[in-house]
Amino acid sequence: MTLGVVAGPATLAGSALTPTGAGTVKVQAMQAGAGNYKAAISVLRTLTVKADPTTLTLLNLSQTYDG
Repeated sequence: MTLGVVAGPATLAGSALTPTGAGTVKVQAMQAGAGNYKAAISVLRTLTVKADPTTLTLLNLSQTYDG
């Protein structure tokens, strides 16, 4: 069986899918035929990766405007 990322922010190493950002990821599974067996029908799955809310706090900032 072969897996592949068809579209979206993710990488695939072996069978480990790693999201690289928020968005829609499409993964396809394929299996070739051999000998007396036909190839399996390809399967396409879509998943949505949502961004994790992040809080950023900035303290003791100063800025000089010169103009």
